[in-house]
Amino acid sequence: MERQSCKTCRNVDFSKKEVLNGRLAGKYRYGCSLRKSGYICGAVVSDEALDFFCCDGYCGAVITEDQNPEKLLAQLDRRMEILFDRWLLWKEQGAPGADVTDGEYLNRIRLGLERLRKKMEEIPDVETYPENYYAPLPPMMEESYMANAKQLKQQAEEIWKAYQENPDYQWLTLQYPSMKKRKNDKDYEKAEKLLSCVGHLKASIEQGEALPIKREIQQRDLNTAFHLCRIKLEGRKNAGHQPKSTGRGTRLNGQIEFEQLKAS
Repeated sequence: MERQSCKTCRNVDFSKKEVLNGRLAGKYRYGCSLRKSGYICGAVVSDEALDFFCCDGYCGAVITEDQNPEKLLAQLDRRMEILFDRWLLWKEQGAPGADVTDGEYLNRIRLGLERLRKKMEEIPDVETYPENYYAPLPPMMEESYMANAKQLKQQAEEIWKAYQENPDYQWLTLQYPSMKKRKNDKDYEKAEKLLSCVGHLKASIEQGEALPIKREIQQRDLNTAFHLCRIKLEGRKNAGHQPKSTGRGTRLNGQIEFEQLKAS
C-alpha cells in the first residue's frame, strides 16, 4: 500500500497540538509517537494541509470490509473537489502562505490529488468511481512560478513609500542612531527591529524576487508600532534633558532664604 499522509497516519496524536510562534506564527503541528521531536514532520495552517506531509514511518488505517465503500468514495470525492478548486484559485491569486513559491504549493496540491485517487483504488468492490476520479490532473508547474509577482512588487513599493513618509518613522531614523542603549533596553531593541524590517522590505524590492517580497509584505502593518516606539523613546529623550532636582525645591525671584530671615 502506498504511503498516505499525516492526516491518516496512526502515529499522529491529534490530541497533542503545538501552536508555533516567530516566523511560523499562525501555524501549528500535531504530536507524533514515531518521530524523535515528538511532532509531525511539518507545520500547517489548517488540517487540510496534512495531506501534504508524510514521513518514512507512515502507518495508516487499513480499510476493512465493514466500512461502507460508497461513503468512503463520497468523502474522497469531496476532498478531491476541494483540492481542484484550491488549485485553480491559487494559480490565479497565489497561495496564502509564503514558505515556498506558488508553483511548489500547486504541485503539492497535485500530489494530494494523486494520493486521493490511489485511496479510491484501494477501496474494495468498487465498479464505478466518482467523476473527480476521472478528471485530468492539473499540470505540473515550474517551482519558481508566482501568480502575481508584478502586483506583489508594486504593493511592496507602495508600503515602503508610505513608511518613508510616516513622521514617526522619520523621527526614529533621525533620533535612534544617537540614542544610548541601556542594559536590557527593550525600547531601543524594538526601534532597531522596526528599522530593520523596513530595510529588509527595501532589500527584497531591489532583489526583485517575488517570494521574498511576499514574505516581507505579509508582516503586520508597522505604522502603529512606529508611533508607539517613538512615544517611548521621545519621552525618554525629553526626560534626559530635565534639570536634576537639588532636593531644596525651586527658588523664586525675591524669595528670602531661611538663613537670611533668621539673620535679620
